[in-house]
Amino acid sequence: MQHQLLFNAILSSGINSNKAILVTAFSRPELLRKNLHSVRNAVRSTEYTKIVVWQTNASNASDMQVVLDENSDLIDVLICIDGQSRSPLQNINFNCILGMNLAFDLLGCDWVVSIEEDIQIGYDTLVFAEEMTRRYARNRAFRAVNFGSIEPFSESLKFTYSLLRYGPHQQGMLFTRKLWKRYTLKEYLRRCETEPFDSLFGTFMKTGFVVTPNSSRSLDEGRGGTHTVGGDLDHYFEGQAQSWVGSAPFFIEEYLRVDMEHQWRIDALIYRKRQDLVFDIKHAVFNFDKFVFKGYFLRARTKDKLI
Repeated sequence: MQHQLLFNAILSSGINSNKAILVTAFSRPELLRKNLHSVRNAVRSTEYTKIVVWQTNASNASDMQVVLDENSDLIDVLICIDGQSRSPLQNINFNCILGMNLAFDLLGCDWVVSIEEDIQIGYDTLVFAEEMTRRYARNRAFRAVNFGSIEPFSESLKFTYSLLRYGPHQQGMLFTRKLWKRYTLKEYLRRCETEPFDSLFGTFMKTGFVVTPNSSRSLDEGRGGTHTVGGDLDHYFEGQAQSWVGSAPFFIEEYLRVDMEHQWRIDALIYRKRQDLVFDIKHAVFNFDKFVFKGYFLRARTKDKLI
């Protein structure tokens, strides 16, 4: 394909943007088609470098290639990776890390909008993400912008958001350079051999806040995918569909902070600065356990007591 660029050609390709959209893809052509259609329709998407990391070893690779060819005018960089030698977890991690490394370290982006192939973004997702980043960039507690919500949609909440003490929503989020620089590429690759990429940031992000829309700026259609657990997350997928603002054009208004309890996870808490010290201590304990005891005490915790 005409956009299959090698790393040593990317820097001379004329790409000039301080922000990127990263799509990681594998084997769901119809979901990828919807994903790229939503990116194309999103306000300001023409200002972004569009990067697709495609894992090519699926049995339906020819169907995936058709979708990528249909959208060749949209994709600035297509990286094709054969994942046969790695486990599913390692592939998910490696594909994301590879795209982040390209965007932040080679292209010099300030932020990356990261979405998986089963995610659609809303009409104003990029506007929302940029506005929130600019609004809170100088706040030391700011960590990222998540896109998903399962709060019921209403016109009164459409342009509101919450500051939550929560971790990364990797399927759809704005990832900052500051967050990426917490580790070196070598350390990412080493640690992600055995643990999910987003787990590296969970407790650190909870020492501050993530901006989360009260009406969802993403639609996750990955029900039944490799990262879901049977029917346990049905309420999440159904709730996000009912909360989603959609990808069709609408008039964009000013975004207002209206903190709400987002109840699909018990650890999604409204951010209160007075609790910072408590979560700083939890983060320190988490790291001590992880590096000294290899996560023994964390694993011993019950599933409904999340750090």
